[in-house]
Amino acid sequence: MNIRELTNLLKLYQELNPRHAPNFENHEVILFWYQQLQSHSLADIKRCMDMLMIKSHTFPSLRNVFEELGGFGSDNDQAIEIASQIVACISKHGEYNYKDAEEDLGEIAWHVVNCLGGWKYVCDTITYANINTFRAQCRELAKTQIDKYNKGQLLLSGNDQTERLADSNPSVLNKALRLINNETNETRKRNPR
Repeated sequence: MNIRELTNLLKLYQELNPRHAPNFENHEVILFWYQQLQSHSLADIKRCMDMLMIKSHTFPSLRNVFEELGGFGSDNDQAIEIASQIVACISKHGEYNYKDAEEDLGEIAWHVVNCLGGWKYVCDTITYANINTFRAQCRELAKTQIDKYNKGQLLLSGNDQTERLADSNPSVLNKALRLINNETNETRKRNPR
């Protein structure tokens, strides 16, 4: 696969579903996508994009493509993608549409948002002047969350960590769930939606 073939393929999908698609006219954008996807065949990318276009009403993010292809690059690459997704979702969903933002971001990215003070706080504080600093903070927090996830220290719904913990020691699970519930309630009190 070469960069021209990937560009043509992505532009075709962009025409089919332009909602929130990256600007593939920008050489830096297409070069970034190419660098991330060059280890995959064009046929695999096409199959992946077909599946993602059926599942979603918006253009798939690079993170979605990686997930569908079965893997990511390094933890740093994942963290950069998460930071970019958070900034894009702020623009896409705004302050009051946090449920759609949570759905689009995924659980690790949503943990990052909560570490920063919650969706409303993040939307209220980001400005054009501090966007680069904000993106760097998101990236570093994402690295931490990814590291916790890889070590099994970050409980995500829908994965088997909770079940493994419950099987090994039910009282630890109950303590963890109470702690998470208390932290969630405290966060909601500080940042009402």
